[in-house]
Amino acid sequence: MADLEPFHVPVTAIGEHFKQVAEILNSYVEAGVELKLGSDTVDGGLVAGLEGEGMETAIHNRGQQRVRVAPLMQLPDTLWAWLGYQEEWSQSPGGGVKRVFFRSSSVGIYFGFRFVDPKPQIFRAEWAGYDLKDGRYRFQGGTAAHPHWQFDAVESLMRGENADAAAELAAVIRAEAHGLPPAEFAPQSLAPADVHAIISSRKIAAMHFASASKWWADSVHAHAPSGVQQIRIWLQRTIGYIVQELDRV
Repeated sequence: MADLEPFHVPVTAIGEHFKQVAEILNSYVEAGVELKLGSDTVDGGLVAGLEGEGMETAIHNRGQQRVRVAPLMQLPDTLWAWLGYQEEWSQSPGGGVKRVFFRSSSVGIYFGFRFVDPKPQIFRAEWAGYDLKDGRYRFQGGTAAHPHWQFDAVESLMRGENADAAAELAAVIRAEAHGLPPAEFAPQSLAPADVHAIISSRKIAAMHFASASKWWADSVHAHAPSGVQQIRIWLQRTIGYIVQELDRV
C-alpha cells in the first residue's frame, strides 16, 4: 500500500456523511422505502447499518447475524434482489477533537421473496481501509484486492449436511491420492452428484475478485479511499452497476 495512514473525520461530521450515503441508497431502492444509516458505538468506533421503513431482514453469512435489507429491484417470477449495507469506522488515537478513520464498507445483495424467509446472500462488493495495532496503522485487507467482489451464492445455497458429506468425501479422495489405506470406493467411481457436491463445498466465498486493478499498467490491486467523497462515489457507481447487471437475471 502506498498510503501509510488513513484519513480522519471528526465525529461531529460523520453524521453528514451517513446522511449522504442514505440519499444514494434511497435513490436506488424500491419506491416507498425510506432508509437511513443508523450507527452503534463499538470499542469507541462506529458501525453503521440500514434502518427505516419498508425493509425486511436476512442472514449475513459472516457471523450468521440477522441484518436489515431493502428491496432493490424486482426480478422475474416475483423474486426480489435485496440490498444490505454496512460501514465501519475506528476511533482515531490522540486527544483533542474526537475523530474516526475508515475501516470498511460492504454492499450485500440477497435474493428472496417479499415477507418470506430465507433471503440467501448472493454476492458482495467490499472496500477495506485501515486498522490500528500496537500504535501503527496497517491496511486491514492484507494481500487481498480492494475494492473487490465476493460471491456467496454457492455457500448460501449449500445445505450444511451436504457440505459435511462432501468434505468427508474429499478427504477420502485426498488420502487415496497420498497412498493411504484405500477407501470403500475408488475416486474414478464417483457419481456426478458427488462431483457436484465436492465442487460446491469449496470456499469460493473466501476468494476476493478485484474490481479496481489495472494489471496491464501496474501490479497494484489494493487501494484505500482517501476521503469520504471517494467512498460515496464508489458506492453510487457500484450499486448502479449492480442494478444494470441484475437486469440480466
